Parts: sequence; structure tokens; C-alpha cells
Amino acid sequence: MAESEMYAVNGDLSIPKPRGVSEVYIVNGDTSVAKPKGVSPVYAVNGDTSIPKPRGVSPIYLGNIESEVARPVGVSVVKVGNFSVTPPEPPGPPPLPEKTLRFKFSDPSFDPTSKSGLRSDIWTWAVHDADNGIWDLTVTKTGSSWYQLFFSVFAPGKNNMGSVTAEILDGNLTGVESCAYAFYYCIALTAVTLHDMSAVTITSQMFESCTNLAYVSLTGTSSVTSMGRMFYNCQSLTSVSLSDTSSVTDMPYMFYNCQSLTSLPELSYAAKPNMNYTFKNCNNAETGILDAYNAANSAGVTSHVGTFMDCGSSTTTGSAELAQIPTSWKSWS
Repeated sequence: MAESEMYAVNGDLSIPKPRGVSEVYIVNGDTSVAKPKGVSPVYAVNGDTSIPKPRGVSPIYLGNIESEVARPVGVSVVKVGNFSVTPPEPPGPPPLPEKTLRFKFSDPSFDPTSKSGLRSDIWTWAVHDADNGIWDLTVTKTGSSWYQLFFSVFAPGKNNMGSVTAEILDGNLTGVESCAYAFYYCIALTAVTLHDMSAVTITSQMFESCTNLAYVSLTGTSSVTSMGRMFYNCQSLTSVSLSDTSSVTDMPYMFYNCQSLTSLPELSYAAKPNMNYTFKNCNNAETGILDAYNAANSAGVTSHVGTFMDCGSSTTTGSAELAQIPTSWKSWS
């Protein structure tokens, strides 16, 4: 490209010169604006010709760059005014295929395809980022149920995983309706993020006894109706975010024995779910106990045997909140 044909916006040479734009005067991309009298194709900042041309800046001005920025080498098109172009957002990563989970292993050299316990005729592995130990697992079995699909599969000491742990960075659960027991006793899991669970209706016991699971973030949960024992005995769970629980009718023992929770999650109880023993033995909770009771009580929940039994009992603030909750919500009957 000849130098005289070059065009730059904020120093970006890759942006094509708009049709009809000369080398003389442009204001916010509008070439119909008359060039003010006295303005030569030399130098102007936002149309102000009174600003002295900075030393080292040639009679060419690119976009709205600061005056101390030197003209990029090889650019010779006159640019006056405050013309700016917002380049389009770069495309994001391609979506995962349907029924695919993206795993990250704590040991980047870990190869799940080399472990007999992690191979199966109902899923396949494909490396996504070998340097960082990231692999995609695609479920090939037909049907909408993941019932017990990975039951005890991801566990240190089992399947030759040794001390290797795993995170689920994201997943495409299109076509999956049931995740009951899906990751039961997968004690190698430390974190799970799933951005779209819109088809899922059952998550009961999904992560039961995942004792090293510390972080969970699930979005698109508005169709889920059953969450009973979902995080039962997840003793390391410190943070959990569920985008929508307004359709849930069943959540007994949901957070039973989640002893690392210091604050109960904000949930919707709009469907008046069964909340028997939902937060039992979350004894290190410091906050959120009274808020959870007020929200559930206001929603009209009637099944609440032992919902808050021993919840917050090991903390001063938690015990104070627990003391304000009626006995019927924290006793055996």
C-alpha cells in the first residue's frame, strides 16, 4: 500500500479509510463538516487550531491521541478533529459442544486418557490447552439423564489420579434434564462453574459428599425443581451461587453438614419448598441465617423440621441470629 493511501484511527492502521474521506478534515467521522477557516491539513486537536503542534509531531494527526504521542511510523494521511472508530468486539471463544464439560487439572501434565478409570465408552476426552492441563470431556451416551454419570469417578487415590484435583471451568448441558447424583463422591473436585443449566430440572445429590468442593457457581437454574441433598456433606464448601431457585419445591438436607459455609446463600423460596434440615449443621455460618429464615417464612414455607438445627452454633454472630428463629424451625419436630 502506498504511504499516501494509509489511514489510521487512534493509531490503528488496520481500519479501512472510509469512502469519501480525504486527507484534509474529518470531525467525528462526518466528512460533510466544512473545514473551518484557517485550519490547514496540518494539525488540530478536537478542531482547536490554537493548540501548538507538539514537537516531534509531523503535520499529520491521528485520531484523538495525546499530544505527546509521536506519529506512528509510515502513516502520512492528514487526520484532523476527533474522529474515532470503536472496533467491533473480538469474537469470544467458540461455545462448547453439547454435553461437554471443560476440566482443569491441578497437574498440567495429567492426562486423563491414560487412566483406565477415567476412560469410558460413554464419554470422550480432547485436550484443549495442554500447557495448563485443560481438557474437554464430551458425553456420548444418548438420553437426557446424567444420573450417577460420574459417580465416584473423580477421586484422589482412585483411578490412578493420586493427589491430582480438578476444576470444572464451564459446561454445555444442552439436552440434560437430570443431574441427580451426577458427581456424587467426586472428592477430587474443588470448584465447579456452569453457565447454562436451563434444561436441567433435577440436581438432587448432584455434589453429595464432594468433600473438597469449595466453590460452585451455577446459572440458568430456573427450571430446577428438586435440589434435595445437593451439597450434602460438602464440608469444604465456602462459596455457592445459584442464579434462580424460584421453581424448587424440594430442598431437604440441601446444605447438610456444610461446615465451611460462613454465610448462607441467598435463595428464592417462592415455590414453598420442603426445607426439612436444609441448613442443618452449618455450624460455622456467621451471617445469612436470619435472612434465610425471614425469606422462607415470608414465602409461606411449611415443611421446616430442623431447617436451621445447629446452624451458626459455633460462631457468636451466628448463634445470635439462630436465637431469633422460632424453635419449630430448628428442632426435630
